[in-house]
Amino acid sequence: MTTQDNFHKYEELSTFLKGQGYNDTQIHQIISQVQEYEVDMRIDSIMDSIGNGQLDLDAVISEALKRMEE
Repeated sequence: MTTQDNFHKYEELSTFLKGQGYNDTQIHQIISQVQEYEVDMRIDSIMDSIGNGQLDLDAVISEALKRMEE
């Protein structure tokens, strides 16, 4: 994801934080922290989906290995 994409993704949060009086450096740091949480949440969600059978891990592995052969 490019910096420009990140700006648009978090534009509403950035605007809110500016309204709360945070400067650009602080906003950048806050958004970086939010992105870290977002990654952790995705990983947890994927692991939960595997655990409850919503995500077929064998199918994911098979697809990934097929793509390596292409």
